Amino acid sequence: MIIADQQYITWLRDIKSNIQRSQIKASVAVNTELIKMYWFLGKEIFEKQENSVWGSGFIDQLSKDLKLEFPEMSGFSPKNLRYCKTFYEFWQQAVAKLQLNENQLHIFNIPWGHKSLVNTFI
Repeated sequence: MIIADQQYITWLRDIKSNIQRSQIKASVAVNTELIKMYWFLGKEIFEKQENSVWGSGFIDQLSKDLKLEFPEMSGFSPKNLRYCKTFYEFWQQAVAKLQLNENQLHIFNIPWGHKSLVNTFI
């Protein structure tokens, strides 16, 4: 039996909208955490390169080790790890100039693909 009642149709539309909003919120939350992870990786890489003598092969080794430990995840290529570092360096300068702390950054809500465009201009 197909319900053609207008109340039902309206109610179903509202349920669908609610589900779609929830899906979008979940995607945004996942993206935010992913960007925070990339920020953390970039910060760690930046600080280790500044304070250690591991050499230029350090990022390649880190990439191999992370891929080995987390084979189901992407984003640990040497190129992306360098993007993480550049991302951190670029935005850390802005944070310092604006006298903000990391918790005040809204850049964590922007998808990673948009951030990597910044890296091409740096």
